[in-house]
Amino acid sequence: MAHPFEVTDEFQVDATPEEVWDAIATGPGVDAWFMGVNEIEPGEGGTTRMKFRGSSEEATITAWEPPTRFASRTPEGEDGALHAFEYLVEGRDKGSTAVRWVHSGFLGDNWEKEYEGLSEGDPMYFDKLRIYLTYFRGRKATPVNVFG
Repeated sequence: MAHPFEVTDEFQVDATPEEVWDAIATGPGVDAWFMGVNEIEPGEGGTTRMKFRGSSEEATITAWEPPTRFASRTPEGEDGALHAFEYLVEGRDKGSTAVRWVHSGFLGDNWEKEYEGLSEGDPMYFDKLRIYLTYFRGRKATPVNVFG
């Protein structure tokens, strides 16, 4: 049985909505602050792909409204689990932008451990996005996996 969940966060940053859009809705932009190597086929119905440690995850783009709204959803798993992500971007005065992020969906039978991981990990990644937009926006990164 799947269990519903939602994790949200928001921040305001001195960046334009277009700069935020580049960071959340392009593969190179996402590579600069998230994990793995990311590809995004633009447009509603397009696909997001993340490759990390030999595995790959895909989601379908469910909202594509540059530069204000970007959303995607993973396919439903056998246990009913799925993940939906939504970014809402709103320009503010003096070149600042408010960014709201929602991660929702359904978790499988191991939902308590999964939710614990999401509730700790998601804010960390969202904060990395804030830091990237504050200090490094526009810079591209090359993801590297190194294990010792």
